[in-house]
Amino acid sequence: MNEKDLEAFIRKLQPFHPEIQLMIGGFYYFGKVVNQNYTKAYKFIKKAAINGYANAQFALGIMYRQGEGVKKMKVKPLNGLKKLHCNNTF
Repeated sequence: MNEKDLEAFIRKLQPFHPEIQLMIGGFYYFGKVVNQNYTKAYKFIKKAAINGYANAQFALGIMYRQGEGVKKMKVKPLNGLKKLHCNNTF
């Protein structure tokens, strides 16, 4: 699979499946299949988190804590995610 194939995959399936959104975010986060890009990773992981996917919510908390693709925040993962969600930060 190359980046062009991934883009076609994204257009077809991504809007409907938070698991796929997280998987695509992981490709960008780890630089698998595509070049590493934390900003793009955040975009897809955020979508999955908003859709209630717990693994994505955890990954998003790590990204905030590490400042990868987003402004670094000192948050305890669970409390921080609740605050971010309540404030419509993501």
